[in-house]
Amino acid sequence: MTEPFEDSLLLVAEAKSKFDTLCSMMKEFAESKPSKYRFEKRPETNETWHFQRVVKQFPPRARSVMSGAIGDLRHALDMATCESARLLGASAGHQTYFPFANSFDELEPTIRKRCKHVRPEILDIIRGWKPYKGGDDDLHAITRLAGIGKHRELLKVSPRPQFGRHADFNFSGVQHINYIFDIGSDRDDEFLFAITSPIAGKIFNITMEVSHVLRFGDVADMKGRGALEFLDDSTAKIGSIVAAIKAETIGLL
Repeated sequence: MTEPFEDSLLLVAEAKSKFDTLCSMMKEFAESKPSKYRFEKRPETNETWHFQRVVKQFPPRARSVMSGAIGDLRHALDMATCESARLLGASAGHQTYFPFANSFDELEPTIRKRCKHVRPEILDIIRGWKPYKGGDDDLHAITRLAGIGKHRELLKVSPRPQFGRHADFNFSGVQHINYIFDIGSDRDDEFLFAITSPIAGKIFNITMEVSHVLRFGDVADMKGRGALEFLDDSTAKIGSIVAAIKAETIGLL
């Protein structure tokens, strides 16, 4: 006989394990030097444009691992909500799901439809997490990511420079080079910046540290965060939601 909420907690643990796998894959990928650097001299503007572009494919298996982790988290919420209803007296065969909604106005109708057998005390916990678009957008993104079509691109890799917007460079003894970072590459696997030279026609060599960020493709806006950061945050958050539902349910038994 399993312990209460064991299955939903195991799903959260599985998502954490998949996160660790993705971190290892990303580390191995980054160590393989997957991007190349080039520059273009622009004498008409006294600028040098610098490009860093990813030229290697990230392992396709990563999409399956990420999809599995997102699915684990989504199912953990459904399973915890359903088990709470069952433990607190719902009849066998009831259809209960975690109530994700597309807006605040849709939350209560969704709760009435999907959580008919869930105790009010548990629903109060769920409402507090704001599982709707415009509430906790990261939490709502879990259900969107879990339901994307197979033709959509789940993951991409982009290069990321390791210097700040107001960094001072020292090239050949010349300090405080003015530059513009990210001037609009039309490629999502590339970053581009321009340095304005204080000496007409002079090109300065740059030693630049570059990392690579794993991000979601065309399926979600993570507000600049990478996919691994989102997955790590979401795993912790959903673990907390499951734990809160478990604690309240056991308190009501």
